[in-house]
Amino acid sequence: MVAPHTLASSVQAAQPGPTPAAAFYRSVSLKVIINIGAHPLDGAHAGASGGRYHRAGGAPICYLAGTQTLATFECEHEAMVLHLPSKPLDPRITFAVTVDNARILDLTNPLVLAVLGVAPGDLVLPSAHWQQLNRQGVLSTTQEIGETARARPEIDGLLVPSWLGSFLNNAIPRSDNLVLFMNPAAPEQPRRPGVTMTIHDPTNLLPP
Repeated sequence: MVAPHTLASSVQAAQPGPTPAAAFYRSVSLKVIINIGAHPLDGAHAGASGGRYHRAGGAPICYLAGTQTLATFECEHEAMVLHLPSKPLDPRITFAVTVDNARILDLTNPLVLAVLGVAPGDLVLPSAHWQQLNRQGVLSTTQEIGETARARPEIDGLLVPSWLGSFLNNAIPRSDNLVLFMNPAAPEQPRRPGVTMTIHDPTNLLPP
């Protein structure tokens, strides 16, 4: 693990770039959308529960996947990878999202990783790795990167390699995730007003 003070100074030195041009995808539980009325892009739940690039109990955050297949697999990876007993899963809907005018720190770029002093393999360790560290009261390297990047107002999010894509030997094209920092006062919106997220839902299954 990289020393936190060293990593923080390295993230401060790294420069964000433009949003990738391609659309990304998000998979959500239809029950949550219809019964609870949560907005499809609401990042409050993820922010509270903790994840690979953020601490539990933190600000809202939205994870998007490079493809529809990856978006689904990311939601079901634990049962699939750990061979847990199968059980009925709540139906989900996957939709496309385009993101414009975001300034993204690209962690798929070897030059950026060199500035951070982080090896590519550090970003794709199994989820059990950061979860175990969190139980010990320690942030993982990826969480340190995410928290430090969030502290910089000129960074709107991260482009990161998918752990699941790595596990599947990158058999899925575009096995990257886009991680966006959302607005604590309106968790369905990016934290910087200039960033736009547009949902593409030709089926009209999602509420407005």
